[in-house]
Amino acid sequence: MAVMEKSFDNTVNRTLRTLLGRHKKWFNGQVAPEPKESGASNLGNILKFIQEKNLPSIYIIIDEYDNFANQLITGRKDHLYKQLMADEGFLKTFFKLLKEGRKTGAIHNVFITGTVLWTRMAEGLKQEYPEADVSLHVIYCFGNQGYGVFHVDEKEKHC
Repeated sequence: MAVMEKSFDNTVNRTLRTLLGRHKKWFNGQVAPEPKESGASNLGNILKFIQEKNLPSIYIIIDEYDNFANQLITGRKDHLYKQLMADEGFLKTFFKLLKEGRKTGAIHNVFITGTVLWTRMAEGLKQEYPEADVSLHVIYCFGNQGYGVFHVDEKEKHC
């Protein structure tokens, strides 16, 4: 689990360095991710800075959030998946931070994409965050011919 958490922190911290580098005019070297700190801790510091300085809120896009979970489940490492999703787990801490960032206005919106069947997860999100607009969409890609987006009908569970 420690290796997975370190990899997660490295990825988050690298992304935060990119964010700060692209928007030097706003951050001006006044905040920076600490390499030895967790990704959540560094993101929290940046979100606090955004709020305190009244900077434009940010969008968070998490692509293929479930890739690692799929690998754990298909690799028959369900026990690691359960540890990962536990209340004291680093991933849960990270998602709580995103929720707090939305409440304070430092984060404008969060977009999460994945390949796992979303229905049960979406229901859990709706129960935990009733104020959130959680909707299910299926995106079909047609190679270089384009794509289609279909809203999933909640009652019938089909497109």
